[in-house]
Amino acid sequence: MLSKVIELWSKISDNGINDTLDFDEKKRIRILNKVMFINVALAIIGSSLDAANLQFEGALVSLYPITLSVVFWVLINRGFYAAAKWVTLIFIITFISSISVGFGSKSGIIVYFIPGALCPMLLFKKKLLSLTLSLLVILVMVGVYFAGQNYGPYYWIADSELIYYELTSLAGGVCLTILILWHFISTNIAYEQVILTKNTVLKETNQLIEKQKLALENNNERLTDSMEYARKIQRAMLPGKQVLGSVFANSFAFLLPKDIVSGDFFWAQSVGDKILFAVADCTGHGVPGAMVSVLCSRVLNKVVLEENIVEPSGILNRSRELVIEGFGSSEKLVYDGMDISLCVYNFKTNQLDWAGANNPLWIIRSENDAVEVLEPNRQPIGNYGVIETFTQHRVEVKKGDAVYLFSDGFADQFGGERNKKYTIKGFQNFLISISKKEMEEQRGLLMSEFERWRGDVDQLDDVCILGVRF
Repeated sequence: MLSKVIELWSKISDNGINDTLDFDEKKRIRILNKVMFINVALAIIGSSLDAANLQFEGALVSLYPITLSVVFWVLINRGFYAAAKWVTLIFIITFISSISVGFGSKSGIIVYFIPGALCPMLLFKKKLLSLTLSLLVILVMVGVYFAGQNYGPYYWIADSELIYYELTSLAGGVCLTILILWHFISTNIAYEQVILTKNTVLKETNQLIEKQKLALENNNERLTDSMEYARKIQRAMLPGKQVLGSVFANSFAFLLPKDIVSGDFFWAQSVGDKILFAVADCTGHGVPGAMVSVLCSRVLNKVVLEENIVEPSGILNRSRELVIEGFGSSEKLVYDGMDISLCVYNFKTNQLDWAGANNPLWIIRSENDAVEVLEPNRQPIGNYGVIETFTQHRVEVKKGDAVYLFSDGFADQFGGERNKKYTIKGFQNFLISISKKEMEEQRGLLMSEFERWRGDVDQLDDVCILGVRF
């Protein structure tokens, strides 16, 4: 028996519920279905009492709530949720008002205004609308109370029967109020549970993120330490700056890696009456570029120190052969290598021999501000289609003349107000503007200009510039 009652209660509660409704709306419809069921039960009890006491007018009036409940359930079942809510609210105001005034204040029916004032909050989602309607119900209740004190009753009820109306009104009002309040409390508990669950999940997620963050920080720290160690090894294997500084007091070497280690490098060797110096730009940057740079630096040392080749074009031709051989064991054709600008200066004759693979040589004479450009061969040190012999250039340099060797990192950097490339022309003009200053000062100015231009833009490539004043 109990199971059947529970099943019936569940069916009545789920009347009109479908998957198109959100969680809140489903709860509203269920509680309204229950309110209407209690409304029918109270109406049947009241009607039975009236009929038993031969109060047929009262019994007829008690049928109105039953009619309302049926209309409500039909509207809800057909999906007319808004219409059902407004019909319910209008009925609450009109029916309770008329019955309370008709039967008089002693009937206690005015008690139904208490759950009636809560109903708009149950019916409507919009807070302002529900609050306004609740205030309206309260105002109607106040008006009905004063009307009952001054008018009616219009239906005569024996004093002995008033106690039944008072008891049923009190019981019905209390039941409906408790049911509505329970809805609000249970909804609040449900939301609190949802929030608690989400907070728990969020806490667990934050803990996981914190662990992952610590793991990433540890990995990053180890990686950074490894990169710093690799940088020390790279600098130890590329000692060109010391050799150059020991020969040319007025010179600078500016190296700014994109990452900790660099694919660009400067190189220098002293052989007899000659000093050889170069700036090379290897394929890639970071660790891959650094590995290629070490290979290319060793190739240059081998060609000059072991094979005794000191002519720039000969060095580049032979270096290309060795670089191609070095990558020849790969299953696929490897195009890694380097672009380079290579100078050989003879102290006795003051002659400068030069050859370049994709990278030029700029000369700024002491007597003017023009840039003299020696153009390179348009081919790298490495695999590249048709292989041609590198061209060698010879120029006379005088005291005060300056030469600049560089990779493309400075000119290709994006920045400025319009986030554009610095450009070769801009780089050339800036070098001209600082060319009369001491070389070490020029290095600082180049660094400042690069950072000014870059601003918040990420560095795109390694930067390497070598300046020598004779």
